[in-house]
Amino acid sequence: MASSGLKKYIRKDPVQSSAIQKVPELHGSIFVYGRIGGGKSVSLLSIAQAYHDHPGRKYKIFDIWGGDRNENLYWTLPSTKISYWKKIKKALRLDGSAIKQYRVNLLYPMLGKIPKKLPDNEFVRSKIFTIPFTSLDIKDFPLISGVMSSRDEALWNEIVWTCKGKSITYMLNKIKILKAQNYTIYKNALRSLSRELLLQPNGSKYNIDIVSELDNQESITVLCLDFVPEEFKVFIAGYIIRIISEEIKKKRRKSLMLLREVHQFFRVSDSSVVPDRIKVFKTYLAHWIKLGRSGTHFILDTQSPSETRGIAEGQQDTTFFGRLPAQNDRQSATEQMLKDNLITQKQVTKLGILKPGQFIICPSGERAYFQYFFLPKSRYWEEGDGSFYKSIWKRAKDEWIDSSNVISYLKEQRKNEENEVDNSDEVLEKIMKSMDNKNDDYKTFQEEDNGDDVDNDIKTKNEESIKNNHSEEFFDIV
Repeated sequence: MASSGLKKYIRKDPVQSSAIQKVPELHGSIFVYGRIGGGKSVSLLSIAQAYHDHPGRKYKIFDIWGGDRNENLYWTLPSTKISYWKKIKKALRLDGSAIKQYRVNLLYPMLGKIPKKLPDNEFVRSKIFTIPFTSLDIKDFPLISGVMSSRDEALWNEIVWTCKGKSITYMLNKIKILKAQNYTIYKNALRSLSRELLLQPNGSKYNIDIVSELDNQESITVLCLDFVPEEFKVFIAGYIIRIISEEIKKKRRKSLMLLREVHQFFRVSDSSVVPDRIKVFKTYLAHWIKLGRSGTHFILDTQSPSETRGIAEGQQDTTFFGRLPAQNDRQSATEQMLKDNLITQKQVTKLGILKPGQFIICPSGERAYFQYFFLPKSRYWEEGDGSFYKSIWKRAKDEWIDSSNVISYLKEQRKNEENEVDNSDEVLEKIMKSMDNKNDDYKTFQEEDNGDDVDNDIKTKNEESIKNNHSEEFFDIV
């Protein structure tokens, strides 16, 4: 990758070149721009590793969004480019091993078709996680179904108030008592997520522990969404980002969250024909990026500066420009920087001919400079790679953990819950009649409101897409 670009700067000054992996201090987020074929995705990994490994930086890495190719999984394996790194060490007079085996925590939501075998060894830990349902916020649910109605909000507030410390079965029965089974928040979210065992009561053994992940700076935390149904992916990602941001507000830590291929979100407009959850995620992401300047930092890879107009215009953000062959992209990206004398016209022109691994870096409020990034110390996605699990990991390590033990445990716990709560229709009918006879506080939930829910009789797509995912037979991908 860009060996000619590397040789040029090694010949210029080998000693100075040994320091070219320096990274600027962050005050905001990092936006990495570059067109397809410019080595942007590979360099994104190198940049993140530089921030994690730098002795003066030491950022905690959360790899949240791996993109269509699940590139975040490649943290788990050391680089196979032996000859490349030998040349680097010799030319730059480096000591020690440049290739690195990172410690990685792979987080798998208890949702969708989880394989029976997941990667696991002394360096890589696969963890199936659940979510305590009272940790959810009403703002999380639009990442499934779009904006919630006022009655959905009222129902959720009632659940949080009365079901804290209770079981999932208790919560579902509460919804039946309130006659709220036709509400969107129940049909599209709570029913499906509860049945899939993702939602659990407080104190459940496998509830996610974000604080523990934040405190473990050495390990790379990877959110694995490859087995999650499409309609729930941004919900899971959004929930994790929100919890991380809230914890950092309580106790400031250096953290960096990676999201690849974010052009699929930033290109969305109000008139775009995409699910509402994608529009909501774009809005949330823009908000998180701006709030992140107080502690939570993002590194986002996208193709054109025009996609982030209005989001990446602050002087606090750091910009990494890869190859931008289109003149319009170069002009729109650097117009203000030229006026502020933070980048030269020569550097702007150079953006059109940069090689893979080469970047013009514009730190927040500082002058732009050129930098070359080595290949990642870990393995990275390459053209021709097959399934990561069946091909890459199996050939390289072939070490696994049996996930069925966790799933069996959660199923057994749910059965125990159901046995503790009398679910008979007769008992529920008596309770509901009792509620109906009162001048009760639940009138809001019992009233008919056809205007809020036009699809009361339609089976939701979410229900159909993940029906029976956790049957007794688990498919084996190995």
